[in-house]
Formats: sequence, C-alpha cells, structure tokens
Amino acid sequence: MPKMTSFMFDRYGKHPFAKHQVAIPTPAANEVLVQIKAASVNPVDIKKRNGDLRFLLPEKHPAATGHDFAGVVTAVGTNVTDFTVGQRVFGKLEDWHIGSFADFVCVNTKYIAEIPTAWSFEQAAAVPLVALTSYQALHDNLQLKPGQSVLIPGGSGGIGSIAIPMAKALGARVTTTASPKNFARLQQLGADVVLDYHDGHALSTQPQFDAIFDTRGGDDLLASFALIKPNGRLVSLNAIPEARFIADQGAYYHLNGLKRVLLKLVSAKHTRLARKQHIWYRFMLAKSSGKQLQIIAALMQARHIPITIDRKFDFEDTQAALDYVESGHAQGKVVIIH
Repeated sequence: MPKMTSFMFDRYGKHPFAKHQVAIPTPAANEVLVQIKAASVNPVDIKKRNGDLRFLLPEKHPAATGHDFAGVVTAVGTNVTDFTVGQRVFGKLEDWHIGSFADFVCVNTKYIAEIPTAWSFEQAAAVPLVALTSYQALHDNLQLKPGQSVLIPGGSGGIGSIAIPMAKALGARVTTTASPKNFARLQQLGADVVLDYHDGHALSTQPQFDAIFDTRGGDDLLASFALIKPNGRLVSLNAIPEARFIADQGAYYHLNGLKRVLLKLVSAKHTRLARKQHIWYRFMLAKSSGKQLQIIAALMQARHIPITIDRKFDFEDTQAALDYVESGHAQGKVVIIH
C-alpha cells in the first residue's frame, strides 16, 4: 500500500512532532483525496499537541494535526459530483479528522471550496481557519452592523490580520491593540484606532464598544466586560465553554453529563459578569464550512482584503514552522509548502 509522510505527536506535552510513514488514505463515498500543496499553522495546532484541548477533543496517539490546507483533488468518492480530479481546493479539516501536515488528506466535500483563480496555494492555505473564525465571530455571533464599534485586541497576529479588514467590510469602526512597531500595518488593514497594548489604561479611555472579539482570554477577557455597552456582545476564543456553547455543541464534542456540569461551574464567573453587565457573551470554536469559505473568498476578493503571510517553510521543516508560531512572533500566517 502506498505510503505518505505525516507529522504527528506521540504524546501530550511540549515535545517535538514526529515524522510518521502512514498509508495514503482512500476517500469514502462523500470525500475527495487531496494532494496537499500548502498548509498553514495555527495556535490551535500547538494547543492540541500540548494537551490544552484534551477535555473537548481527546486524542489517541500518535495523533495527526494541522487544520488548514490547499491542494489538488487526486481521487473522488463514489457519491461526489461537485468536485473533480485536478481541481484546486482549500479548506479547514473537521475537528475529529485533522491532519494537514501530511502529503495527502481525505476530506468530506462539505468542508472544502474551490480556490479562486487569482490565489496561489500558499494564499489559499493561509485563509480557512482564521477567516472562518473571524467570519463566524464577527458576522454570526457578534452580528456586526454598519456603524457599530468593535474591539479586536492583539490585531497584529493571524486572526487580527483578517478580522480587522473583515470587520471594516461589514461596516464597523475598528479599534485594536498592538506594539507601536505594528501601528502602520494595522492602519493599512483598516483599523480606525490602534492603541499601544503596553498602556494598561489606553482602552479605558475609549468610549464603550458595541462588540468585542476576544482572542486573548485571561485577565484581558475579564477586563472586556467593563468595556462593552449594555446589551453589547462579546465573543471569546480563549475561555471556558459556557452554557450556550454547551447547549449548542455539547453533542458534537461528546460532552457527557459530568463534563457539562464541570464546564458550567468553571465558566460561571464569566456568565455572572455578562448577566451583571447586561451583555450577550459566548465562547466559540470555529466550525468547518465549505459554503462559508465560498462566501469569504468572494468577500475578500470584492473588498480587496489582503492575505498576510509572515513566513513560508518547506514541508521538511514543519517542526520549525510550529516552533515559530509557538514563539509568538508571527505577524500574519505561517505557511508550509510542498
């Protein structure tokens, strides 16, 4: 049986990823086999290796990782009619079947979209997770309207680089925080106000926001509740799943009764703050969606939203790419190319 290379982790913790030789998969009826030309690294890939998400997404080792990919369809399942061999596609793999740090991947067609003609494989691979996360946060959860104000802290990273212009495309007034060396770049992306994140009082001097897209969690998230107008909306990527998330997605993450109770108890502080401040609050994890990727690609092209790539690494240097993202110095997306 033909083999391929897949970078996997053999145990939880800050250990190097291992290069495994595994069988090239065969697509199921509703899947396509994609030869990967580029993949991008996201902080969640590091979190999964470290075991930070084992409560929601437990792994059997050795475990594959990598969510984003772009490549060429090389085989199709028996039920597939909307994609053909030779077609350029991109997507975010579904949470329970990740593994884009490999030569090939099988993926259900509902999670992929055709790559726009003007995009390279590297550009397409940089888009899925950050774009889906931003769109689902800003459009679906925060429900931004033209003229509303939104805070997107830490705007210089991979999420901010696409969330800022996407929020502008939705008609919002955008405030972000960053190091002064990144001010000019974030203003070019469309940020209306850029504040120095070293200044602990900068945000408190601003008018209250209609919405906040929190990517940092911890004390920054706690402080956010005081920065939102009554009846405003707050969504966080870096918190504890709360009651709304559990009700909507508990079955998807196989949360049993005990896990649901524990999560509600641990997230109670945020829930109480939201109730006290009369704020709509939600924890979120991005979901895979080929249909939304089509919408996002059209929006990005129509609004000339840039795809910010910080560095490219060869596939053989996948570990170096992951190390660079883990260092926290990336300004935009980090892409692995085959």
